[in-house]
Amino acid sequence: SDIFTGSNPATTDANGIAYIDYTASPTSGGIDDIDVESAPASAIQINLAVTADNVSYYSFNPSTDQSFIAGDGSGQSFVVTAFDQYDNTVGSADSIIFSAEGSATATFSSNDTLGFAGGSTVNVTVEDNTAGSFSIKAKRFSGGSADASVNGTSGLITVSANSASTLTGESSSSPIIVGALRRLQVRVDDQFGNNVPSASVTFSIISGG
Repeated sequence: SDIFTGSNPATTDANGIAYIDYTASPTSGGIDDIDVESAPASAIQINLAVTADNVSYYSFNPSTDQSFIAGDGSGQSFVVTAFDQYDNTVGSADSIIFSAEGSATATFSSNDTLGFAGGSTVNVTVEDNTAGSFSIKAKRFSGGSADASVNGTSGLITVSANSASTLTGESSSSPIIVGALRRLQVRVDDQFGNNVPSASVTFSIISGG
């Protein structure tokens, strides 16, 4: 027999058996119908329900780069979906474990390990109080350990500093010689200790000068 494509003839063997090797369609959720004829016998149909393959990878939605402000209370939420190798969604009994690649302070809610419970999606929110950029790595968690062969990665997540909270002098406070020039510097940080770029700072003389 040959691989089945379209309409293929076959011949019965000594036991009256004819066969063909059939490859299921790559889209799950439907029915593959195969018509079988051998005149003058009445034709029959073979009906095959097509189900998804095993989980091959995870996809994040949104899939594009995202950003939020440190400590803003909302972070960034994602819907993570399990797909097979043909891009069909897969109901899974596995769990999924999340890690932040590029951040040591990111946290996940409701947890960094979530179960699919037979469904194909989980919802996760990441928060971070440290300015910088990182991505989320998702791996299958089964049998008490992570399986890196089934994974997915979010787009780049950028955390920006919050508003100015503290000013710290960064220049010398030693006595200055009359008429001498000294550069005065301050560092602007938010409440989490992140440097605040592009903050407006005003220096005003209150005595001397």
